[in-house]
Amino acid sequence: MVVEQAINIVTFRSPLAEIYCFSYSFDVPQAHSNVYFDSFSPSLKIEFALTRDCLTSVAPIKNVCVGELMCVSSFCALAQVGAELISTYILVFAGCGAAMVDEKSSGSITHFGVATSFGLVVMIMIYSVGHISGAHMNPAVTLAFATVRHFPWAHVPAYIGAQVVASISASFSLRLILGGVAKIGATLPAGSDVQSLAMEVITSYILMFVVSAVATDTRAIGELAGLAVGSAVFLDAIFAGPISGASMNPARSIGPAVASYDFKSLWVYILGPILGCLLGAWSYTMIKLPEQPQDLVNITNSKSFKSSRRR
Repeated sequence: MVVEQAINIVTFRSPLAEIYCFSYSFDVPQAHSNVYFDSFSPSLKIEFALTRDCLTSVAPIKNVCVGELMCVSSFCALAQVGAELISTYILVFAGCGAAMVDEKSSGSITHFGVATSFGLVVMIMIYSVGHISGAHMNPAVTLAFATVRHFPWAHVPAYIGAQVVASISASFSLRLILGGVAKIGATLPAGSDVQSLAMEVITSYILMFVVSAVATDTRAIGELAGLAVGSAVFLDAIFAGPISGASMNPARSIGPAVASYDFKSLWVYILGPILGCLLGAWSYTMIKLPEQPQDLVNITNSKSFKSSRRR
């Protein structure tokens, strides 16, 4: 049977669980390749081939890779979308809320504090739900991962829909609590649209390059993944905030724009992050070194695999 074949994998530790990265193709007729997963669910680079017929015959393998990573069941899919909904809501509420409170309190939080708020909330959400949904919280990140085959295209609409709905909901929540202060934290160009567009492309590129490193390369993944990405957001916000608002996230900009009824230059904050994230993901994919054979182990010798087969 398929399940009896040796499977070469890369194993590594995550803060949450022992995860396996598959690098194997099942020798079955009419097999097709699938590449999953995405961001901070700590085993993103899973490359394998299955047919629908043999998928049901590899239950022990499903316990290892599908149960934690593919989440093919409807429950897991809903859980992932729910995690994106909650994490994006918290991101916008905390980040834009900090900007609004800073405006309302005559600068008590300061620009440094607002940038810190965005960096911290991104880091916290990665550690909180990264193992569930990948903690994208950003349509540009979701699209970028899909284009480099680290996220299934079939899940893209649901993820982006959840992110946009969450951002709009958080923005209206802030409007209800704090009023229309600072246009609900909306991102608006300080100079020209072209200047802000260039800044958004570059900052989004930096962010996605870092995200790609810690999310798609097994040698770069570790307990500090959330800190690395949160720091990238903080750095971008520090120098780009006064120029473009440092959105780097279409959903983050769409929510406040809808809640404040101000759509001026919104296209900048949709196009810029998407272009930047696509370039960031593609460039890291091009320079990433291939996996080394000495890093591979056999899953059939793994205690975790054997125990999962007995379940």
